[in-house]
Amino acid sequence: MLLSGTTWTQQIVWLIVNGVAGADQDKRFISDKFPFLEFDYKAVDEIAKQSGRRLLKSHMPYSCLPAAVEAGRAKVNGKQL
Repeated sequence: MLLSGTTWTQQIVWLIVNGVAGADQDKRFISDKFPFLEFDYKAVDEIAKQSGRRLLKSHMPYSCLPAAVEAGRAKVNGKQL
């Protein structure tokens, strides 16, 4: 079995953003912490309700990202664009 480390990486990012102490309090599955934007339409509503940083994953190409990314009002992979 070949593994890419996606789940492991998501967990590390979640811990960095939310703090290690928060790991014991949030018992959600990693797929609920990082919803796939293009697969789960309910996730869009849930993400919109959140305040602060939002964590999600996507397989969409760069050309499908919102205009805010090009305008420099968004971050991709933690880098201000």
